Amino acid sequence: MRKILTALSLILISGFSSLSMAETVKVGDVMREYEIHVPQSYDGAVPVPIVFGFHGGGGTAERFKDYSDFTRKADEEGFIAIFPQGTKINRLGGGTWNGGGGNYVPAERDKVDDIGFVKAMLADIKSKYKIDDKRIYATGMSNGGMISYDLACNMSNVFAAVAPISTTMIARTCTPKFPVAVLHIHGTDDNRVPVEGGKPASKILSQDWPPVFDGIHAWEKNNHCSVDKKLVFLKDDTECWTKSCAAGTSVSYCMVEGMGHTWPGAEQRRWQKWAKQNPTDTFKAADMIWSFFKAHPKQ
Repeated sequence: MRKILTALSLILISGFSSLSMAETVKVGDVMREYEIHVPQSYDGAVPVPIVFGFHGGGGTAERFKDYSDFTRKADEEGFIAIFPQGTKINRLGGGTWNGGGGNYVPAERDKVDDIGFVKAMLADIKSKYKIDDKRIYATGMSNGGMISYDLACNMSNVFAAVAPISTTMIARTCTPKFPVAVLHIHGTDDNRVPVEGGKPASKILSQDWPPVFDGIHAWEKNNHCSVDKKLVFLKDDTECWTKSCAAGTSVSYCMVEGMGHTWPGAEQRRWQKWAKQNPTDTFKAADMIWSFFKAHPKQ
């Protein structure tokens, strides 16, 4: 199988080495690519959690790996981080994901089997590493958050929790058989995926997004959550609320005042400066997401 990279790369972090490598899997007749980051602490004796991190539309696995900060968190906490690559749409290698919406992005219009891709990655990873089946998680930025929601809808028997960031749920159908914990993080000034839904403030995007809280409320219903919500985080520009739900799950959301279409804690990228999409440094998304995942194993 063709590799994205022809050799393994050792990345020195905080005085010890962790391992990153590129892999391919076959989905139908198509070869798909992903990158895996294995912490130095992995010894094959104890099952470890895995976190899938999906890049945004037009992004790449490599760029998401860099700005998401999940390699650092994987090394600190001892989980395996997976960075899949969406189907390519541009000469820079950027790709998109099929989030179940039908016609929002090229991967949907091309009916790309991204659920099959995730299943193939899981089988490949489990053939090589000892994985804790109760601690399989997914997160993603923008279009990557959309497929995270869709994985919760279609693979609720596998995923314990998902954390969609700066996104909205676009899946046309979502009838999970099991509860899945959800953490959604969003900026009030996101003009690419507005909180209230509708068209983004971009001439190159024409999607009409569903309101963000439609997806959050759908998961409160799916997970049979309590009526009352509780404030669990309040600092500077950020407040986070949660509802307790069935099977030890919860549905939580964080609203970040003034934040745009960004990954919390990441350095502001050039296009975000141009589009006045400001980040926040109140918290790092990787830290908050992992804390949520760690508290929500599959029951």
